[in-house]
Amino acid sequence: MRTSYASWLKIFALILLLVVYRDYLPGEPSPFMIVNLEIASKSSVAREVGTFIFPVVWIGSLASIVLSPFLSIGILRVSLTAIFLTSWLFNIAFLKLSQESDSVGIPKENMIDSGTLAFFWALRQRLLETLETYSELIPTIVAFACILLIFAWKPSPKVSIRGKWNIAACLPIAVVVAMALYSRGGTSTFPTPVGLPIRFASAIAAVAKQDEVAEQFHARPVTLHPEKRRFEKIILIMDESVRAGFVDSTLFERLGLIDYGATVSVGNCSHFSRFIFKRGFREADLPNVLIPNGLASEEPTMWQFAKSAGFKTVYIDALDDGVFHDGINSDERSYIDEKYHIHTQPNYLRDFDALKRLTAVMSRPGSAFIFLDKQGAHHAYQNKYPPGQALSFEGPPVRPPENKDLREYQRDLLGRYNRAVDWSANRFMSELFAHGLPEDTLLIYTSDHGQSLVENNTKLTHCTSGPITVDGEGLVPLFVYLRQDTPFSRLLGENGRKFHDRYSDFQVFPTVLIALGYSRQAVTQSYGSSLLDPPPATRRFLKGGDVHQLEWQTVE
Repeated sequence: MRTSYASWLKIFALILLLVVYRDYLPGEPSPFMIVNLEIASKSSVAREVGTFIFPVVWIGSLASIVLSPFLSIGILRVSLTAIFLTSWLFNIAFLKLSQESDSVGIPKENMIDSGTLAFFWALRQRLLETLETYSELIPTIVAFACILLIFAWKPSPKVSIRGKWNIAACLPIAVVVAMALYSRGGTSTFPTPVGLPIRFASAIAAVAKQDEVAEQFHARPVTLHPEKRRFEKIILIMDESVRAGFVDSTLFERLGLIDYGATVSVGNCSHFSRFIFKRGFREADLPNVLIPNGLASEEPTMWQFAKSAGFKTVYIDALDDGVFHDGINSDERSYIDEKYHIHTQPNYLRDFDALKRLTAVMSRPGSAFIFLDKQGAHHAYQNKYPPGQALSFEGPPVRPPENKDLREYQRDLLGRYNRAVDWSANRFMSELFAHGLPEDTLLIYTSDHGQSLVENNTKLTHCTSGPITVDGEGLVPLFVYLRQDTPFSRLLGENGRKFHDRYSDFQVFPTVLIALGYSRQAVTQSYGSSLLDPPPATRRFLKGGDVHQLEWQTVE
């Protein structure tokens, strides 16, 4: 391509970007009216100077964005345009997916907060699944990639920025970086292509620090003393993204399971929901207990209670590709006797390979506590069941969105989600019980969180916060299986029938401890009520993505 043509293409592409996506360019609203340096300066003089120079730096950073495709120094031109365009694209994609269909313009906070960026970075291994779920973004990604190639091409000498002017054009960016370092990340009012990368770098550093902090934590020893063991095998199956009502409860009841109905999960996002579930935090301590250190705690886990009660501990992980997740650190791993990572391809076979491992482990003699993290129905739904799989059970209808295009999207989404749950939950449990369970076994099945199925007028499925969170994100199935005819088993069955749709996953941890052989009175005193007790008067779940900023949502 001749450089003269390239320069005209650059100008045309730049004008096109500014016209089509101009609303996504600014940071938070009214950049000339507010200065968002997140930690205020102790010096009033510094604050006054900051207020004066801020509009100048804001305009300068916008000029740097516009001039970056015309820099004559290749490494500056390519790196800056790549960073600017990628950040702009990321902001557009997130806001388009999370914006309610009936809202006008761009959401007030046109900048993704640092906590959300940290959440995205922590779950970066799910990028391909996310792109598969939101495939409608691919044309936009391709368009931005083409524009990046145009911007990266060497400009003609007539319209290029040469010599020392290259440095001058980049100077506002250096000033923004300096302001970010001074304010410890306060860049949200600057144009998105400039402010977002700095906040993302800060978020990456925060995740690395969180992991480092978590590794330094060691759980306290178990202080409760086990009494008589109630079961030889205790199996806890944690499914993924399965919403209450979408599993075939009639099938589960035919298999002999107690159905507790629509149960409220701990949270609407996997990482903190699973972390809390295994530690038995009491609701009164949440979410404050997570604010100082995130997913790091000295509370003993289920593994420790099982080992103290004389059980062999076994962890089967079909959720991620051999990567420990959801706050698991070295200390927690030290209490697990056997670990199995299942990363079968294609994805829809993964849970069934985990099932083979589960049946092999539970068939051995001796006592064992087995925790299975299923892959379940996490998006993208279409790769969680075989192509052409017939649907044997369909979940209940959900509230349609207001927008016509979203209603069509919802119909297609529900078809895929029903098939994913039917295969990964109904088919899975049928095959498990076809194999048979040992006589003296307790099995508890639930899910980490539910799903939003476009009722909130957005395409976000879970981990949402604020007013767009629907109860479906925190409603999950809960089933219990046991053959014993004891006061323990009779009370579980009675409560399942009497208090259908009334329990919470917060009652599961104490139930497991009592099943392991710990005193019901001591467990209740330390960890609250169990499934042996009447349900709580109020049920609620934690919502959000950033563990430092979680909120409660009450389910009516």
